[in-house]
Amino acid sequence: RMLLETIRAVRRRVGPRFPVAIKLNSADFQRGGFAFDDCLRLVEMINEEGLDLLEISGGSYEQPQLFGMQGAQETAVTNSSTAKREAYFLEYAEQVRAIARMPVMVTGGFRSRSVMAAAIQTGATDVIGLGRPMCSDPDVAGKLIRADVDEADRFERTLKAVGPKALWPLQLLGQQAWFGAQIQRMARGLAPRLSLKPLTCFMNAQVDEFTRAALLARRSPTLVREEPNYAGN
Repeated sequence: RMLLETIRAVRRRVGPRFPVAIKLNSADFQRGGFAFDDCLRLVEMINEEGLDLLEISGGSYEQPQLFGMQGAQETAVTNSSTAKREAYFLEYAEQVRAIARMPVMVTGGFRSRSVMAAAIQTGATDVIGLGRPMCSDPDVAGKLIRADVDEADRFERTLKAVGPKALWPLQLLGQQAWFGAQIQRMARGLAPRLSLKPLTCFMNAQVDEFTRAALLARRSPTLVREEPNYAGN
């Protein structure tokens, strides 16, 4: 209901000619959570809403797949499995595309130009979505389309925040902070700085978050409230 009412409200505001897209989880891979069957049912509902693009991704921040950790541990395999390894959610998108009335974009894991082209040529998806590669090279989509490069950057395989494998959660958070720092640099009109250290980015992000939270609490104390007591209600 929340999603459908939001789509309708946006459409009323922007009019029928303005492109509207949404990003939808294929599944969150959590027990008792949002399942792929839920996704398919929701696609059937939003088919009636006149969307211009539906992006399919998946997972949650508790899933290493979201950060490309699978790729960091992979070895060379056959070409037939390369597509499955790169495009985490392509099989989901293919099933969604079979019932969707709008173009479908799939995001998650794409790095090889050949895999991207094959995904479109086979009809599994209409559009390829790129995330992390554009954090380190904002023109990577153009380079892939022009065939200037055959692969996008795979920094998730080489960025190391910590050494011991037992500290892999910090490794994930360090990588996330590194990509976030690149986005912030570009937002300020600066080029990405690939020499940034993931652990330093993580520490800076933590300091920034706590500082902003403290300033917000000081300026707007009414936003910091105790939980209401519903005992007896």
